Amino acid sequence: QEPLSRQELNIRLLTQSLVQEATNRVEFAADSIILTTTSTDLQKHAFRWKIETLNTIKTKSNFLKYDT
Repeated sequence: QEPLSRQELNIRLLTQSLVQEATNRVEFAADSIILTTTSTDLQKHAFRWKIETLNTIKTKSNFLKYDT
């Protein structure tokens, strides 16, 4: 396997940074909803959204890691 070019390495690093930022924002938003609402239905939806979104981000970012 050949080493990554500078451009490929930069793209990978930017992608990883984007994944981390997206993950942080989803976690923060979902946790804020869960902590500030008294609606158990809304809390359940926030938990589900958080879990599904983070799983999707993780799956897609793992795909991108090995795509080059």
